[in-house]
Amino acid sequence: MIDCVLTTACSGRRPAPLMPSVRRTETVMLVRSQDTEIQFREWQPDRPGDNNFTHVVPSVKWHFFARKLRPLADDCAAQVCRGLFAGVAHPFHYQRARGWMRKVFGTVRSAPDWMERGLSLEAALAEAFGPGDPGTAYVVCGWVGRPVYAATWPDMLDLVRRGWLTASHGTFVLCAERTRAVALHWEGTGVYFGKRGERSLT
Repeated sequence: MIDCVLTTACSGRRPAPLMPSVRRTETVMLVRSQDTEIQFREWQPDRPGDNNFTHVVPSVKWHFFARKLRPLADDCAAQVCRGLFAGVAHPFHYQRARGWMRKVFGTVRSAPDWMERGLSLEAALAEAFGPGDPGTAYVVCGWVGRPVYAATWPDMLDLVRRGWLTASHGTFVLCAERTRAVALHWEGTGVYFGKRGERSLT
């Protein structure tokens, strides 16, 4: 069963035209007309990616968690990945990655700057993604098939604060629709920031 709620294009229909890019802080943001839908699927506890969360989120908190973070339907997840990794060869491969991911991987040999400055991860994300609402936020996992999960930005920060994202998946990219900022969580070594390309995620 698929629920259709949010309003951006993922359904294989002709995408809506891009609006002119705007700027917040130092980040170029892409805005799309809001006339189509993001599709979600049901949580599947036996599915790779989904089942990682079941080992981390307390059972008494599962329904609370599942209302905040939702798995995208496969076609929508694939579209987010196409937008995120446009121009990136071998994403998630430490040595072979190209494009913006290669630049981020070039920083993982040292401690993250935000840790050296004594920031919490939540504060570092808020700083990197800029003030205001960057739109729907996505967690793109490094698993085969690359499952994608979506939440509002406030809910995503709340999940980060609770530690459920970093404890459940070793490698993932956190991104949002209206900013080029990205955060790479790399195999438990830390979270590193960069800038993706300008293509819309949806």
